[in-house]
Amino acid sequence: MEQRLPLWVPAFAGTNGVCGRCRDASILCLVMDAPTPSKVNPPRRPSGERDPERTRASILAAATEEFTQHGLNGARVDEIAKRSGVNKRMIYYYFGDKSGLYLAVLEEIYADIRNAEIRLHLADRNPVDAMRELVAFT
Repeated sequence: MEQRLPLWVPAFAGTNGVCGRCRDASILCLVMDAPTPSKVNPPRRPSGERDPERTRASILAAATEEFTQHGLNGARVDEIAKRSGVNKRMIYYYFGDKSGLYLAVLEEIYADIRNAEIRLHLADRNPVDAMRELVAFT
C-alpha cells in the first residue's frame, strides 16, 4: 500500500487575508494528498554558469520595452519574464516588485541621459554655447 503524505503548498493569502489553517497573514497553506516519492531527486539546475549582471541587464532591457509600450499599469511582469528569458521569481529577486523594477528602469534611463550629457563636455565651453548645445541635445 502506498503511503500518502500531506503536501504543503504556500500561496498568497485568501480573501480575508489570513490562512485558515495556520493563521499566517502572509500565506495560505493548501493541503493535498501526494504520493510519497520512492526516490527523491533534487531538481537539476541548468548546466550554464550563472551571470547575475547579464540576467539583471536582460530583465531591465525587456522591462524598458514593456514599460515604454504599455506604461506602468499596462505592463505585465509575465511578459517581461518572457521577453527577458527568465522566470518571474528572478525579477522579484532582483527588483522586489513591479514598482521596484519600474524605478530601476527609470534610474537606468536617467543615468544614460546624464552620462550622455557628460560626454558633451559642456564645462569646457562658453556658457551660452553650452546652453545651446544642451538644449539641442535634449
